[in-house]
Amino acid sequence: MFSRTIPAFVLAVVAMLVAAPVGAQVVQANYPLTVDLLDTTGTYGPVMLTGNAGPAPAPPTAGGVCHNGNYYFSGGPGQDIRSPDISSLDATDFQIDLEFNITALGPGTMPILMMGNGWRWIGLYVQPTGTLGAKHNNSNMTWSTTTVAVGTWYSASLRFESGVLQIDLNGVQIHQDLAIGALNTGNDMCFTTNDFSNGNAYNGCIRNVTLTND
Repeated sequence: MFSRTIPAFVLAVVAMLVAAPVGAQVVQANYPLTVDLLDTTGTYGPVMLTGNAGPAPAPPTAGGVCHNGNYYFSGGPGQDIRSPDISSLDATDFQIDLEFNITALGPGTMPILMMGNGWRWIGLYVQPTGTLGAKHNNSNMTWSTTTVAVGTWYSASLRFESGVLQIDLNGVQIHQDLAIGALNTGNDMCFTTNDFSNGNAYNGCIRNVTLTND
């Protein structure tokens, strides 16, 4: 008579498959930025608030953390809101979620959130007209036809997978670009409110920044 006992290694494999189903999202870092500057996963250190020739951004409130719109190296008073390197983030298949509230638009385009202070490999961007888009690989832009207004909180998702970039706003897809190609990260995995390639900075507030992998 054959034994009906299931081998232990088979049970272990089944357990792993149940615990991590294919396509499940894995949070790499989560920064609410409404009470403190900490990553709720406990994996990474706090977001850093710094000022140059002036005060740093104010500590978090229910309204998040806010950047004054001055580029950090502008001669003052520049600011930066920056995370540590999220080194576990897989840049081939990821999603960045955040809430943002723009204080003022223009005079040029500005980042809302940029990945990489040295490489600027992907980031959410906005035009003076309020049109949302994304920057990738330091200098390439792709734009939606959707606009946002100042003084309003929005929820955005910036997704990337297999060379395809997608932007969702308040849960609705507003833009997709099928020809982004590979992202050149230079292992520069922080997020920041400055674009250190063109001297532009965000003018507004952010909160609930979450980075996930599929």
